[in-house]
Amino acid sequence: MNVKKQRIIYLDYLKVLAIFSIIAMHITSFFSQVEMLNIQLHLISQIGRFAVPIFLMVSGVLLINRDYPSFKDFFVPKTVKITLPYIFWVIVIILLSFYYNNVTSLDFNAFSIMFNSFFSFGILWYFWMMIGVYLAIPIINEYVKNKGLEGIRYFLIIAVIASVIYQCCNIFQIETYLDFRFFIGPIFYILLGYYLHNRDFGISANRMILICAVMFIALSVVKTSLNVIPSNVTIFYALNNHSFNAGANVFLNSFLDVGIIEVLHASSLFLLLKYLSLETLTGIASYIKRIVFSKPLSRIGTSISRSTWGIYCSHAIFLIILPGYLTDVHLSGTNTAILILALSLGVLIIGHVITLALSKIPYLDKISGYS
Repeated sequence: MNVKKQRIIYLDYLKVLAIFSIIAMHITSFFSQVEMLNIQLHLISQIGRFAVPIFLMVSGVLLINRDYPSFKDFFVPKTVKITLPYIFWVIVIILLSFYYNNVTSLDFNAFSIMFNSFFSFGILWYFWMMIGVYLAIPIINEYVKNKGLEGIRYFLIIAVIASVIYQCCNIFQIETYLDFRFFIGPIFYILLGYYLHNRDFGISANRMILICAVMFIALSVVKTSLNVIPSNVTIFYALNNHSFNAGANVFLNSFLDVGIIEVLHASSLFLLLKYLSLETLTGIASYIKRIVFSKPLSRIGTSISRSTWGIYCSHAIFLIILPGYLTDVHLSGTNTAILILALSLGVLIIGHVITLALSKIPYLDKISGYS
């Protein structure tokens, strides 16, 4: 059965939380040595690593189990939609890089900056991953249409097993030739999002909210605690090549984290917002729902949600500009955390305003990133 295309507000809120978390993590990296409660702020910010999994899970809800006339009809519009804003903002990034590196001629240094900005600008790696995702969606879509939730459950079981196995291999430095890597890439989160959105767990909404809230908070504490363990003990199965022991044979050169801790963390947040949006809530949960999903907040959330791609691409310029203004800033841990939150909110708002403004201008609307 095809899902009707309509606005799902809790998905909008998830996207807003995800983009804010990404901005906050990147800004926090400028204060990597500052501590609060004897823990570096950069390590605390890793709680926000649920952001990319959440984006992929939302994409799964919106892209899976659809009728696509042809591969071209799906791939071309989707790719153009993310590529034009990406190219526009990469050009801005290149110009800023020229300015800050005093590049005045098209020499080897200039071409190196141009090449690295377009293909290897680290914080925009999500663009290249989504190109791969879009290539796979028509195949995965047909699988879901034929096999339904039962088929997804089969895939997810293997993916979770693989996540646990490889995480254990990474922790204990065990070599393995068991190759489940196909199951633990971005498609894992794409299918997980669709499954969680459509699955009825047979638990009351109030109880599910309580379970998910406790799980999310607990896992946030766990992630922060495990981050302070000496770096030679790798707890998270983060697919960064600097986080892998090459001898463990689980190398995947990607920033996507599919460790079981991250899977559970992102899933608990996803389900928390899903069940908070239901009409069957009672008691205090119902009161919270009326506030969170009120019309004014829903409108704001939807507008920012539609701007997330533009915000994601444009926020990179602030990461080039801001360091020059933050070099001489010396604050306590608490005040630094407040500054990070304020800067993150400011970048989010400015990025949203820029994206929204571009979307209103003919021709420039194509590079706005507003959907």
